[in-house]
Amino acid sequence: MVLYDFAHRLVLDISVKEQEAIYVDRGEWNVLSSVLAQLETRLPEIFMPDYQERLQAARVRLRPVDEE
Repeated sequence: MVLYDFAHRLVLDISVKEQEAIYVDRGEWNVLSSVLAQLETRLPEIFMPDYQERLQAARVRLRPVDEE
């Protein structure tokens, strides 16, 4: 879910100008978009009403121990 959310922001939630600052080549955007599409088919949690809570819990679990 954390990877999905990050990829979603990088592919869908940024302006063209921001994309130009992030992506060196359009191929990078295409591959990230493809990964995002694959994650959408494998993560039913992203469509659940409590997605934000689940996402936050996943982020916390992935943090380094010294940040908790």
